[in-house]
Amino acid sequence: MFTPDQYQLLDFGAGRKLERFGAEVLDRPSPAADGITVANPELWGKATARFDASGGGKGVWDDHDLSSSPDDDPPWSIRHGASCLTMQLSASGNVGCFPEQAGNWDWITDQVDRCRDGLADRAPRVLNLFAYTGSFTVYAADGGARRTTTVDLSKNYIAWAQRNMARNGFTGDEHKYH
Repeated sequence: MFTPDQYQLLDFGAGRKLERFGAEVLDRPSPAADGITVANPELWGKATARFDASGGGKGVWDDHDLSSSPDDDPPWSIRHGASCLTMQLSASGNVGCFPEQAGNWDWITDQVDRCRDGLADRAPRVLNLFAYTGSFTVYAADGGARRTTTVDLSKNYIAWAQRNMARNGFTGDEHKYH
């Protein structure tokens, strides 16, 4: 679980979700919220940015102050456990992580750590397929993975994964990206 200062689902309804990632409050579509009444309408005006889908998996954020290109330093980050993930607004409406995966990040860190303990100096190697921004790779490395390979079709997401790894001190030839 995230600490409340790093991530919170603030409200949910009318086909949207209102989330806080660090200091940034984001209003994004959520098909799971269709047909549900918003519980706290007064909170929605506090959104830092709102994403509206225009079709074809793309859309527009209404506040470009948070946006950055894949080559820019991201405007903010969030922390879960010992690791930090870079955040930025993307044309798909995603922001760099899926917070509901935090329990799985903890699990992968624990599993790699347990395997490493059983293998003495032979820490496990981890392959992360369909890696998106590499959060699972970060948490595997945090658990002590000896080598990691991060694979995604998107070059932008691979670059983002490399930034996430570097931000957490995981650099070098033992970490590969494809």
